[in-house]
Amino acid sequence: MAIKQGQRSEHTQQNLTPELFHLSIFKVSHFPFLLIQTFILSYRGTQRACLIPRFLSIIQNMTTIEECPVLRPTSQEFENFYDYIEKIDKQYSPNYGMVKIIPPKNFRIRQQDYNKSLDNLIIQGPIEQNVYGKGGNYECLHILKKSMPLKDYRAKQTEIDKQHEGLNSDQLERLYWKSLAFSPPLYGADIKLSLMDVDNSWNLNQITSLLNFGLKNRIPGVNEPYIYVGSWKTFFAWHKEDLDLCSVNYLHVGKDKFWYSIPEADSHLLEKYAKQIYGDHFTKCSEYLRHKTTVINPYLLKEKIPEIRISKMAHHQGEFMFIFAGAYHQGFNCGFNVAEAVNLATLNWLPLLLEAKTCLCVKDNVKIDSISFAENLKRSNKFKEDERVKNFLEKTKSMQSILRKNIKKIRV
Repeated sequence: MAIKQGQRSEHTQQNLTPELFHLSIFKVSHFPFLLIQTFILSYRGTQRACLIPRFLSIIQNMTTIEECPVLRPTSQEFENFYDYIEKIDKQYSPNYGMVKIIPPKNFRIRQQDYNKSLDNLIIQGPIEQNVYGKGGNYECLHILKKSMPLKDYRAKQTEIDKQHEGLNSDQLERLYWKSLAFSPPLYGADIKLSLMDVDNSWNLNQITSLLNFGLKNRIPGVNEPYIYVGSWKTFFAWHKEDLDLCSVNYLHVGKDKFWYSIPEADSHLLEKYAKQIYGDHFTKCSEYLRHKTTVINPYLLKEKIPEIRISKMAHHQGEFMFIFAGAYHQGFNCGFNVAEAVNLATLNWLPLLLEAKTCLCVKDNVKIDSISFAENLKRSNKFKEDERVKNFLEKTKSMQSILRKNIKKIRV
């Protein structure tokens, strides 16, 4: 249904639900922001007239979320990937959902260039990210689009990036939250590929973690990396990794990627808030946040739940972001970029595996047999005497025994 600029439709106000009304407005992307704001205010009525100005005041106050720790390991620390991540996991994961890692000088992960060598890469089924919602709480609808060469995608998106030249990360963050519901962007996500061709311990195609010792096979997107080709306003919604695993993300080239995260210990606070706002969805799926379609402004979260610990960070080209096990994270891209990510595990993740839940809406969820995983760890020279691995194996067998007893009772 088209609404002409400047026209106020009584039919729209009377017969459309709030959700549909918002969707019809969002599709008219050429409307000036203030005009759309006027329509929403007139629809909501006098009691809700302060909703958008109040929300904008939250956005303008960008001083309440601290940045996550930024780590600069020495060349010696950087040599052993697994030892280093175990060290930082123990030190930072209790209070932060993530850290940024800046490699030592002269670090290289790719010999080839990022231009001509990638021109013929096909972005299979990029997704159009349509956002709708109000007051800082949003849902997104992903629509698959036609595959396209990376060179065509890059040419289009770099033209868009010229509109934001000269803006710093704070300004881009403000602009993102003001405009995320308009002009849906196109995201090239989950491309099974690695761009790392230098042999070192930080090559995401061959990193060492607990998964190397506990799994016998490789799982795409879990212990096998994916590529993400982003553009201005493309985003990832609040979510944990599959099975609450850790993840590491390297920004190969391009504009910044902006991150928010919540430590695992505070994850229940986000879940409680989300259930209040999206209750109908949680009734259908108790693990609704794993759908990766829920976008909540972190400043709104901080206002509603002052005790929740949220951190943010602008992720630059040539840097790593490390997401700790069980940590919720959300973010967006500030322009055209190419990133690479993979999951991994530390010893702190083992207790979370026993409690990790999966969404039953999708059949091909990632699964790990905890007993086989624990027994494989016990067979390795590195972990066979580790007390945490022994405890994990004992708890896993105990839980399995209880489960079998319950199954027998049901059969009887």
